[in-house]
Amino acid sequence: MVELGFTSLSVMMEAPIPPSRIPNLLSLLRMAAAPLLLPAATAGRAPFLAVLGLLLATDGLDGYLARRLGAITPRGALLDSVADHVMCACAFAGAWRLWPGPLNREASYVALIAAAYGLPVLYALLRFGRLLSYHTLLSRIAGIAMTAALLPLLYEWSGLPFRIAAIVEVGVALEYVTISILLPEHRGPVRSLLAVRRLAGPPQARSVDPVGDPP
Repeated sequence: MVELGFTSLSVMMEAPIPPSRIPNLLSLLRMAAAPLLLPAATAGRAPFLAVLGLLLATDGLDGYLARRLGAITPRGALLDSVADHVMCACAFAGAWRLWPGPLNREASYVALIAAAYGLPVLYALLRFGRLLSYHTLLSRIAGIAMTAALLPLLYEWSGLPFRIAAIVEVGVALEYVTISILLPEHRGPVRSLLAVRRLAGPPQARSVDPVGDPP
């Protein structure tokens, strides 16, 4: 029986991972590795930025692979959203330890971003009893804007890109809340607020999924 157990384990380890599961595995990896940003911050700025760069790479890669492999699912989108929230929370905590000056000066915009992240989630929990995972085009633009704004903010080159990114995040929050109001039920990836309007018709018009996956 022991031999059989080792044989089964060996077969499982040798079995190839289905390509469709790779995006979810990357999201899980990002979620599990995000807390490493905290000890990396105690080690210094270079280790922190190195870990953050790797996590941001997986953030872009899992979505790209999900679209390329046709593996976009509500569960995968939710997993990606949770991983993003964990990464952002750990990143801001670590950055505040290493660059307290710039972040303290922009504390009002940091609070604005925190509210923009939290309020749509709270509304979705109250209405649907579940976390949201819309992943609209605007949310992806906001992610790119925030990533591009970090270094100019932290190294005090300019705080303007960070403020612009914060305002875009507020736009995402308003879009997410509006989508949650319009949708008749909880659903996964939604391309945009405009696409949701096609779900607001009578039930027979909703028999086919018109929202579609993000491009």
